[in-house]
Amino acid sequence: MTGNNKQKKVESSDDNFLASILKEIIEFKGWELIFQGLMYAFLAWAIYNLKIIYDFHTSPDWEKVPKHSIYDFKLSLIMVAVFVGYKAACQRIFFNIMKKRIDPTKFPTEEERNARAKHSCIWVGNIIYYTFSTLCAFFLFRDQDFFPKELGGNAEAVAMYEGLPYRRDYPHAKLFYMIQFGCHLHTLIDYCVYKWRAPKFWEMFLHHCLAVFLIFFSYLTNNLRVGILVLFVHDPCDVFLCVNRVIGDMKNPSQIVKYANYVMFVVGWVFFRLYAFPKCIVGSAFSYYMAHDMGYLTSPMLFLMLMLSCLVILHSYWFIFILRILVNMLRGKKNYNSYDTGAKGKKVEHKS
Repeated sequence: MTGNNKQKKVESSDDNFLASILKEIIEFKGWELIFQGLMYAFLAWAIYNLKIIYDFHTSPDWEKVPKHSIYDFKLSLIMVAVFVGYKAACQRIFFNIMKKRIDPTKFPTEEERNARAKHSCIWVGNIIYYTFSTLCAFFLFRDQDFFPKELGGNAEAVAMYEGLPYRRDYPHAKLFYMIQFGCHLHTLIDYCVYKWRAPKFWEMFLHHCLAVFLIFFSYLTNNLRVGILVLFVHDPCDVFLCVNRVIGDMKNPSQIVKYANYVMFVVGWVFFRLYAFPKCIVGSAFSYYMAHDMGYLTSPMLFLMLMLSCLVILHSYWFIFILRILVNMLRGKKNYNSYDTGAKGKKVEHKS
């Protein structure tokens, strides 16, 4: 018995040590300032690169290089309107269903339950969309010559950069890209309109801007293959994330489903965002960049690489929250989601 007690004390001490470290990192007051500084730096560099990309598309020196047209983004503007309608439709279809399942102990007033039900409708819509986009990306492009073996394809990871800046066309790639750009542009606009006073505004604003920048600049520099894979490795985790948010607000949720979904979320995050994304996409980009002279497109290529690297940093930063939530769940805390509730326990709304 004495030995068991000592072991329990050691395990408890380890849990407290890990929890204290995670708490110190999470509650660091300078994160928002860091994210704001990064946003300004990327915006300034984006403006500089626009001139280079404009010359790439209009200069006689590059006229023999096939390029994607900026006018293709007209479809994305239409898709922004489509996603506005899709969001409204999800709220109309799922609102009553979700409201009946909201936990009244967490949201005791009618106003709180209505507000949370609306967010749940958005998450249900995201679950449907991200599941569909993940399946589309996998089955449309897995047999193409750029889809790496690590993600279920047959190619080497570096193949996605070969032949640049010359364009390669793939069936359905342009349509897939424009739909995804419309989704991310809608998310950015929606976030700026409704969340500009959010406590963690700059964190998510940086993420949404990076997504829009990456899709826009990669398309105009013929990096379509890279963009497709970046989108593919992000969407599966968003499915589990939204499921976790919906389950977290439900009354009497199945504990088996809740923990199983969270385990799949953690495994997916580690594999897709902390392994496949840095290794296959970002690592291969740096390897290709170091081995090849990109000439006139050196700055845009480096810009894309550093934006991808910034996403890796954000993924690692969010993984700290994921670990803390896991620790809280294992310790039996009811309000285990420290990211949504914030350091002082106040509810903070976020969208995937």
